[in-house]
Amino acid sequence: MILVDYLIANEDRHLNNFGFIRDVKSLKFIGFAPIFDSGSSFGFDKINEDIKPFNDILCKPFKSTHQEQLTLIKDFSFINIKELDKIPDIAYQTFKKYKSIYLNEARIVAIIGSLKKRIAYLKDYINSL
Repeated sequence: MILVDYLIANEDRHLNNFGFIRDVKSLKFIGFAPIFDSGSSFGFDKINEDIKPFNDILCKPFKSTHQEQLTLIKDFSFINIKELDKIPDIAYQTFKKYKSIYLNEARIVAIIGSLKKRIAYLKDYINSL
């Protein structure tokens, strides 16, 4: 969840946004719920010029910045670092499908530019470990 929130610049992950799945009869813990409530992401409340990869992005609940929260992840072996470079194109194609007055080409380009910089930072961070 910390990694996904970092990539999408989610500003609203708080302690009520963690879910668990339990067996309905025994109440036995099954696992974590899929990530939800990520609407406060990708500069949702910013004008295009203010969509930045790091500055002025709020972060909750464990640290004040996403970069600091990345330090809480002790093992990145679950990531294929080469695959990270595919994310901006996938995001671009997805956003392009939903182009509108609110999600125009300039906004998509700003979001993807920020995402690319966050991925570059992440790769550098992982390689430094």
